[in-house]
Amino acid sequence: MRRSAYFLFGVIFTMGVVFALPAEAQRKVKYKDLYPILQQQQWDQAEPFLKQFMGQDPDFPNANLQMGLLYDYKARQMDVLEAADQLKVFVDSAVFFYNRAKVLIDEREVRRRDEYYLAYNRRDLRTGKFGIKISDIQLDLDNKIEALQSLVSRAAEARKLLANLGEHYSATVKNYEQLHDKFGSQRRLSLLADGDTRKALTGLAVDFDTTMAMYSRYSGIMKAIGRDYPTEITVRSIEEFGRDGISTTKFTSESATVWDFKTWATEIERLIEDEIIPLRKRLVDYDAHFSVLYGDFLNGMDISSRLTLDADLMSTLNRIDPQGFPIQLFEYKANELRYYVSERVLTDPSTADTVLIYKELNQTMSVAETLQSVEKAYRALKAIDMDEAAQAYPELIQQRYSNVAGFRDFLTNRQRFLTEERGQLDRYLVEWQKREVEGIWAPDTVIALVMDSVPKPDLTPGAHTLAVEEFKEENFWVGGMFFNPGDKPTAYIAQFGPNHYANWRHQISLESFPEEDSLLALASQVIWKDDKVQYVVFYNENPVGESFPGIVARIDEGELSWHAQVALNRPVVEVKYRQFEEDIKFYLQEMDGQPQGSNYLLVTNTGEIRLPQPAAQGGGNTTGSSGEGK
Repeated sequence: MRRSAYFLFGVIFTMGVVFALPAEAQRKVKYKDLYPILQQQQWDQAEPFLKQFMGQDPDFPNANLQMGLLYDYKARQMDVLEAADQLKVFVDSAVFFYNRAKVLIDEREVRRRDEYYLAYNRRDLRTGKFGIKISDIQLDLDNKIEALQSLVSRAAEARKLLANLGEHYSATVKNYEQLHDKFGSQRRLSLLADGDTRKALTGLAVDFDTTMAMYSRYSGIMKAIGRDYPTEITVRSIEEFGRDGISTTKFTSESATVWDFKTWATEIERLIEDEIIPLRKRLVDYDAHFSVLYGDFLNGMDISSRLTLDADLMSTLNRIDPQGFPIQLFEYKANELRYYVSERVLTDPSTADTVLIYKELNQTMSVAETLQSVEKAYRALKAIDMDEAAQAYPELIQQRYSNVAGFRDFLTNRQRFLTEERGQLDRYLVEWQKREVEGIWAPDTVIALVMDSVPKPDLTPGAHTLAVEEFKEENFWVGGMFFNPGDKPTAYIAQFGPNHYANWRHQISLESFPEEDSLLALASQVIWKDDKVQYVVFYNENPVGESFPGIVARIDEGELSWHAQVALNRPVVEVKYRQFEEDIKFYLQEMDGQPQGSNYLLVTNTGEIRLPQPAAQGGGNTTGSSGEGK
């Protein structure tokens, strides 16, 4: 027995397994106490005691079996890809103890300690009795040994296959990157591909199939090992050449991803063969189509309905060469023809004194927008790389423009045309815009329908527009003032229609604004109640004496219903028409110590001026005078 123990320890030490006992461990381990822990396979808890027991009795049969099971368990916890050496140590240790158990477990052992081998208790099919057979134990141990040896073999194969898979896929990605380095874009690749390029595309498709076959084999091995290793891979489509497809992958990752080079390469091959080659002749015929349309236009024909680009051709071009040369060329020519059609309807502004100005202006601006579209299309066309366009569409350049130099002459000619058209159209717009901003009050009085820059450095004679409100298309309410040196200034309110003549107008004396300095600070606001009733408010932003004067006027269907003079002792912050109360409310600046809710003044819908109650009771903060009824 002593010689066997020495031999066992020598073998275990050689394999790198050391049974280390705690220095304080003085008592012998009793196997019957240890076995329940082993039976429950609580290996972490049982391991130190099992090794201590083996130091006491290395030839104990069931202990050797349990040591085999322990190292079997440890082996199966190892990462078969990252911990190959440790896996081999545990497998060798497990096989060693399994082999010793096969020698030590005999009929006598089973009879003496059958409670340790109840897992092998089987019914005899011949006799119907339960029992434990040595042959069953031997067969189970042989199967365990075989499974462990298969694990080592499969793990080695998986590691080798994984290394080859990574190298192969990296090479595939590199071949793809070389295509991107050469062409830069999928458009150039598909349009400029030569024989070598098409061979490279075929190679990418074959390499992708090889990658998937290798991963399938690797995945099968890992599934056979039976661990919780990732065995699925995600295939991602290449949507953007150069951005997609350039990253490698870690095949052991749970998110392992490969790029679908086969689908991408096959689609480009199909595109070249089925679409690009037939497309080139079609483009020549379509470019000639615009020359026919121009001839029909010159002959007085209406070509408006024929200016939509061929939807099928544009769809094909957008798939093959979005924003490329043919699309930019055809969009320019279609926009130029649209401009010819729209430009025909322009009216000479000098003969349109009585027309509705906004209609003429809108029409001229519409033509200007069409010309702007032509100019934008021209800039896009001019930005095209013509040398590359000639390589991609040689038939179109050669047959329609002779060569690249001929096409550049075409661009120069169109630039000259656009410059001339823009100059003429801008002159039209200046004339109509000048008419748009002028309104006629009387034959000798012109009132601007745009805000003057008031206050000015000095109060110049004439009309000063202070407020403009558009209540319907080209219908304006205007509020302002007249000033002439030596005369009393007056406020005015008027309503102008689309022809920019005043439909009605009223003047109101500015007797509360006697000083020129106060007129420079005059402000005006048009406040709406509805289409029939409006209020015009004038107020001074600087004090005149001890107050800030103001005027409120009500207009009913063009008639001056009443106007009210107000005097405020604080500057105006805001003026509002209150729909529910139907009154005009001046909000004034707050004062220190002022009662809450007293910083306003009301003018009712009949022109009555009302002060806030808190102000009346607490000393007041506003004053006013009664309105003047119509």
